[in-house]
Amino acid sequence: MFPDLIVYGAQATIEGLSDDRKNLSFYHEQPLKFVPRKFEIVQDGEIINLSGEIELIAHFTEGHCEGCITYITDNYIFTGDALIPNIPTVTKLKTGSKLLAKASVNKIKNLTTKRSIICPGHLDTIAVQDVKWSNYV
Repeated sequence: MFPDLIVYGAQATIEGLSDDRKNLSFYHEQPLKFVPRKFEIVQDGEIINLSGEIELIAHFTEGHCEGCITYITDNYIFTGDALIPNIPTVTKLKTGSKLLAKASVNKIKNLTTKRSIICPGHLDTIAVQDVKWSNYV
């Protein structure tokens, strides 16, 4: 639908998207192999300019899987599955790691401000002060 769309992610992301066993869709009714026309591999700490007014900062937050990246713009922190507030991070995937997940949650916590809003990959957005950080220690 959007042929000019650029997908930003880690090297592991492109590998996972294009392999239905790595992205686990092989085990469901409709396996998915997605190879975007335009893909930009990002580095930890890289600034991505989406437009003249919107910039994202990419922060690697592995643990759930090796391709997890948290993106920050203004007061919004898009954590994907690296942090779903008040729910333990799922680390049972093939490239998951409890040790990396814990480090990533601490990294995300250290990136927050009093005005931060967490936008997880699942559930609703949440104000940073409503996150029970002790659930992850």
